[in-house]
Amino acid sequence: MAGESFTLQLPDAPRRGVRISLTPLIDVVFILLVFFMLASSYIDWRVISLGTGGSGTSNNTLSAVQLVLQGDGRLRYGDSVLDTADVAARLRSEHADELPPVVLQPAPGVDLQSAVAVLDRLASDGVTQLSLSRGAGP
Repeated sequence: MAGESFTLQLPDAPRRGVRISLTPLIDVVFILLVFFMLASSYIDWRVISLGTGGSGTSNNTLSAVQLVLQGDGRLRYGDSVLDTADVAARLRSEHADELPPVVLQPAPGVDLQSAVAVLDRLASDGVTQLSLSRGAGP
């Protein structure tokens, strides 16, 4: 036994597969969910029917009323300037039988959301024939 060397041999430990943690993946998905919830719009989408101004025959004998939407949100009707809430009452007082077709012309610089808000208000006030006219150039 003199001169013999001992080597310690341990049995090989069983190898375990690398475990992938799902916690960072769940965190990323949650952050994306919160981002898209905050970035999305909660606007209530409704349909407003507009006249196309085509060359069809019309059985409406009333002439169209032109309203100009100004930058401050008020409407110019002829020589007077009205709030959006007062337009339907004014049209009813001038046209007792039925409301005439309305053509809305946004002034330069008026955004689309303001024009749609006015069209929506007019539709809720009973104006059924609405048209959107292209605003005059600057």
